Parts: sequence; structure tokens; C-alpha cells
Amino acid sequence: ATAMRVVPVADGADAITGLRAPGRLAIAHFDALRAARSGAAPPLRVLTPLFPEAVLFIVRADSPLKYLHDLRGRRLSIGPVQADGSHTVREIYRRLFGAEMAEPAQFTSDQALAELVAFRSIDAMAIVEPQPLAWWASLDPRTARRLRLLTLDPRDPADRRLLQSLGTSVVRTSAGATRASRWRPSSS
Repeated sequence: ATAMRVVPVADGADAITGLRAPGRLAIAHFDALRAARSGAAPPLRVLTPLFPEAVLFIVRADSPLKYLHDLRGRRLSIGPVQADGSHTVREIYRRLFGAEMAEPAQFTSDQALAELVAFRSIDAMAIVEPQPLAWWASLDPRTARRLRLLTLDPRDPADRRLLQSLGTSVVRTSAGATRASRWRPSSS
């Protein structure tokens, strides 16, 4: 039995870098592992995923955007720089539109909320968490009334492509009076 030493990853650091060193074990988000797999680095071994993460796409209540496919070419906050959730949102965008997102905003959830509602500098924000509805439920009711969730439109080709992607499942959920679809990467 070898002694194990725990070394926390610094905020903003890439968890995948820790996996590249021989004899290392790290915990990383599924989409970060998927992104690392496509690189030219040495192969990674994954023991098991911990949990799937849900994604909410949020817009102002007065926004003309209704569906995920409406995000094409819009200014979107995808989460902080180097956050694993930003990998997830980039992958969703790539699957929807077959292209990379141009200059996404990278704010924390609370910063993105201010940019969306008060400053109107972004068109939408993405929340990537195991339980994003907890964040949604914690919003002040006056703020929550000014927001709504985007949904998937199974009739639209881009949304259908996302629905048919490997590892994608949609969970129907309600958040107050709003019903929305959440994209959930598979943990297999």
C-alpha cells in the first residue's frame, strides 16, 4: 500500500493537467475528459464518472429567444475561464451549430446574472451544475420573474442533432411557473 497525498488544484487550473503525470489520480468533469481525449496528449484512464451535470440556459423574460437553436451568434456567458462547465457549454454549442462559439463571455453565475439583467451586455447565460435548479430557486423572486429558461425544440434540426448526440438526455423539469428542458451529458 502506497501512501496517497491529496493536492488541491488551484482555482482556474486545468484538472486534466494533473491527470497527465504518471501515477496521478484526479477528479474532473466528464466534458473536460472528453475534450482532453481529443488532444495529442498521452491517453487518460477514467475510473468512473461521479454524476452527470445539468445545464440551464437562461435569458431575460422579455428576450425574443425561446429555444437553444436561437443562441446561434448570440453573446452567451459560459462560466468562468478554465471552469469545466465552460467545456460543456462549448460542446453543446459545437453540437448545435457545428462551429465554435465566437468570443463567449466567461462570468461567474452571479456576474452573468448582473450582465444579463442589469447591464444587458449578454443575451443568455448558462449554468452548469449537478443541481442548477438550486441556484435558480435561490434567486430573489423579483429577479426570477425577470428571467426564463430556454427549451429544446425537437422540430428544429439543430436541436434534434443535440438530442441525438451520444451522451445526451433531456430531463423535463419545472422551475416555478417555467417548464424547461435541460441538457444532461451522459456519465457513461
